[in-house]
Amino acid sequence: MSEDIRQRDLSCKKDSELTLAERRELRRRLDVFTRAISGKAPEQAPAKPKSIASWNPALARKSGAA
Repeated sequence: MSEDIRQRDLSCKKDSELTLAERRELRRRLDVFTRAISGKAPEQAPAKPKSIASWNPALARKSGAA
């Protein structure tokens, strides 16, 4: 039974129903996950959003774009 514990779905079990081996496996999975993401920096939001200029048809006609 302990051979397949790494593949077992433990997400539907209540905490009170977990065996000691299942609790250890969940802790191991958590440790693997935290080690995998610990080296990555969180994504930073841009300091200032880019300003958007409104379109002016009069200026577009003068430049020959329209």
